[in-house]
Formats: sequence, structure tokens, C-alpha cells
Amino acid sequence: MGKEHPDTLLSTAKYGWTLRSQGKYPEAEEACRRALEGMQKPDVLGMWDIDTLVTKSDLGSILVRTQKYSEAVSLLWGTPEALASRIGENSFDSIMAAGRLGGALLCAKNYRDAEKYFRIAMDKWTRLYGSETPATLDCTAKLGRALGKLEKFDEAVELLERALKGWKKTLSPAELVVQEIEKDILEIRIAKGELQPQQALDDGASVKNEATIDTASTVLIPHETTHLDKDPRVGRADNSSQYLLSVGKRKI
Repeated sequence: MGKEHPDTLLSTAKYGWTLRSQGKYPEAEEACRRALEGMQKPDVLGMWDIDTLVTKSDLGSILVRTQKYSEAVSLLWGTPEALASRIGENSFDSIMAAGRLGGALLCAKNYRDAEKYFRIAMDKWTRLYGSETPATLDCTAKLGRALGKLEKFDEAVELLERALKGWKKTLSPAELVVQEIEKDILEIRIAKGELQPQQALDDGASVKNEATIDTASTVLIPHETTHLDKDPRVGRADNSSQYLLSVGKRKI
């Protein structure tokens, strides 16, 4: 079929996502870049093909993991809208792309635009699948993080506490995502003057400094592989052969 046949490129993109799920991010990035470069050619699939757009979304997610935040934002910008126009605004892939763009913007410290895309993703996940599915809780926590950075403290705490309550129903208190949300809430309480840093330490929580928060992207990054990139209804991994990600031919 040749290295630029659509099926070959699609297999390369799938292989890249498999590498990503194994934590092999540089190799995953290389494979998805190669696939996207071929897919985008007008005589192959083109810029606006569904598989091309989904591969852009996947690569953007990988770039966030490798801390290439500006490139991730550039790649993901416009992708949610393009997917919505092709396969519907309530499609899994268009909503996932919105959440991923929000995550990249959060890491890039563009909190205002991050708020916009997290709200889109959270509202759609909630309406379609409920308030306590993994994808909904993930976006709820991230939106809370962005609002905290924008000093919209009351709503930020409300969302973070909602996410924390939901995660605690399925995760132990020792899980990283639970601990990070608890630290986010403490940081906002400190910013509001409700709590002194030493009090937070006395309560047994070490509050991260600004550099750690934005570089590691605490809520955003650690659990993305295990929670966000799944069927939002049941938490099934999105590389399951049982889940069709889009109305196109891409089945992962």
C-alpha cells in the first residue's frame, strides 16, 4: 500500500497512541507527527479529514505530556471547532479536543482561554454522560484550577470540591488526583487569606509552589492517561476495540 497510503498512516497514528499509553512519549510524538504529516497532504486525506483532525488532537495531547505547551496550543487551536463541524458538537472526539486544548492553554498559562474550553468540555460531558464520569470530573477539576488562577475563587472552590467529592467515590484518598485537588483548594484558601501557609502545613498538606504547579500541571497531567482518554460513560480505555471514537473510519 505504501508509506503514505491512508491505512498505513492510520496504523502509524494508532501505534503512536499505543506508545503514548505506555509512557513512551518521544516515540509516540515521532509516530504521530509522521502520520499527521502524511495525512495532511491534499492528495492523501487533507487538512479537514476526520482522521487528520483526530490525529492532531492526539498529537496535541502528547505534546502536553512532553511539555511543549506552545506547540500544543498552536496545533490544537481550531481543532475542536473543526471536529464539531465534521462529526457534530456532541461527538466524543470534538469534546475531547476541547478539553485537550483547555489543558494545553492551562499549561501555557493562558487561563482565560483555558476557562472557555474547559467550560465547553465540562458542560458537554455533564449533559451527555452525567456529572461523575471520569472525563467530567477531570474537566471540572481543571476548570476549577483555571478559575483559581483568574482569582474567581468562589466558583473555583465549588468546582474543585465537586470534583473531589466525585473522585473520592471511586478513588482512594492516596490517589494523586485526590491529593492534588485538595492542594488546589488549600492554595485558593491561602490566596483568599482564609488560611496561612503554615496552617496548611500543620494540616498535613504540602502546598506546591507556582513553578511546580504550572510545569507539572498537577491536575491536568498525572491522571490523563488513566482517566481522561476513555469512554466517558464507563471509563473504558479509548484504545478498546469496542469503542468507535468517531463516525469516521477511525476505530482504535
